Amino acid sequence: MSQNTIVRPPLLEQLVAVAVLSIPVLATVAGFVQLCLYGISGTSLLMLVVMYVLTINGIGIGYHRLSSHNAFQTHRLLRAGFAIFGLMAAQGPIFYWVAIHRRHHATSDRPGDPHSPLGHGSGLRGLLRGLWHAHVGWLFDMHANMLGVYSFKVAREHEDTNWDRYIPDLLRDPILVWVNRTYFLWLALGLALPAAAAFALTSSWTEAALGLLWGGLIRIFLVQHATALIASVAHVHGTAPFRTPDGSRNSYLCALPTFGEWHNNHHAFPSSAWHGMRWWQIDMSGRLIHLMSLVGLAWNVKTPSPRAIEAVRKAA
Repeated sequence: MSQNTIVRPPLLEQLVAVAVLSIPVLATVAGFVQLCLYGISGTSLLMLVVMYVLTINGIGIGYHRLSSHNAFQTHRLLRAGFAIFGLMAAQGPIFYWVAIHRRHHATSDRPGDPHSPLGHGSGLRGLLRGLWHAHVGWLFDMHANMLGVYSFKVAREHEDTNWDRYIPDLLRDPILVWVNRTYFLWLALGLALPAAAAFALTSSWTEAALGLLWGGLIRIFLVQHATALIASVAHVHGTAPFRTPDGSRNSYLCALPTFGEWHNNHHAFPSSAWHGMRWWQIDMSGRLIHLMSLVGLAWNVKTPSPRAIEAVRKAA
């Protein structure tokens, strides 16, 4: 099997992908109806905001900057904590996500990229097909076996996945191995926590149900699609101050909801803990890492020097 061969997942895996995407969509529609008819309670809004902040940083810091790119170092338990918040975002186990992301960087917008929006035809139709594929479509036509990642033995039988190639460092971490294997536990906890917290604050079962809706399912929808914007929109829209061998772009539309994923900056300096290279480029995840470094919770924080930034910028 060649590396660029697309392996269509079995029906069960496709059904899981449909459920993970469609249930939050249906919940969001229900939430929109509720918002229009009755508004939203302060407790529900609080659950939404708190869970969004935790899980978007779980993806942006735990999955992306820390585990995918080793942009800084931290204590093993804190690393596991960030990973757990990422698991609650319902974007798959951390090993699956990191392997896919490292493969994306190795083949960005070229054959082998799991979710490039480019090369899907010309004109508006080709653009829309590419955006759909990069945003969610690739989940139904994957190079990797999504469910197989839960079992290392099964996952390694899939040549396209090639975990030993993409995530050998993660496979050596016993805490992350355990966290990865217990994905569904943390996913369920991410739904139960806002419901339990809402009930604890109000002693109301109605508020508990709304906590599950807003802090659980609707929050998953928002985090899923905020992250997916990076794979789709951030490769066709925005500015490219740095020369990179792909279509990565900087876009406020993508950077703000993801707390600082300036994508062209990131592809120019993949191992940098900071993605905002200019003062106006808001990077809340980068600032959190900086704050952690000030109190001794993060060290060996990688950032490009001003000279390196200007050198790459001048080449653009």
